[in-house]
Amino acid sequence: MKLWAFLVGVLLASGAVAEVDVEKLRTIGAENGTIVYVFSSPSCPHCAAFHKDILPTLKKEVAEAGLAQIKLVDVPGDPRAMRASLLARCMADEQYETYMTRVYENQQYWLSGKDPDEMLRGYATLSGLPQESQRRCFGNKKLANHIAQQAMGLSQVYQVEALPTVVVAKGVENRSFVGADERIIPEIMKLLKP
Repeated sequence: MKLWAFLVGVLLASGAVAEVDVEKLRTIGAENGTIVYVFSSPSCPHCAAFHKDILPTLKKEVAEAGLAQIKLVDVPGDPRAMRASLLARCMADEQYETYMTRVYENQQYWLSGKDPDEMLRGYATLSGLPQESQRRCFGNKKLANHIAQQAMGLSQVYQVEALPTVVVAKGVENRSFVGADERIIPEIMKLLKP
């Protein structure tokens, strides 16, 4: 409930509510009608495990195999996660994966550190995002609102209540998988294989 309270607070502070724009989500693979949504937060420990243990397999066996397009949905549940998501959204595709890997691998350090923003900016710099771009990203309220709208809108559509959640959306049917247990991979594959 705390997660949704933060996102609603971002939306109320901006005074804006709009339709969910899924086109600006980070995507992996070509569009083919089936979408695998991955809902996660940079500050969620289970999401870090998912990013390390499950997402690489999904990339290879789902996106690269042409079974579905993966869309990554940022669901920042606190201000630190929002700032990590803001930096991620400002990166080119080739920078994004390197940055998010650093964010998730070092999650315990930046979340508990004295200055999480400084650590996040360090990961962004190492990933190739210039410092001026980082400054603009951190202060971009319109982008923060957009991230919050996407998270809230898609979470409501697919009834996401926990993180990480994977939703396989095939036409009008969808199925959700919650958690970072590798046993979800064969279940996802069953839904995707012809």
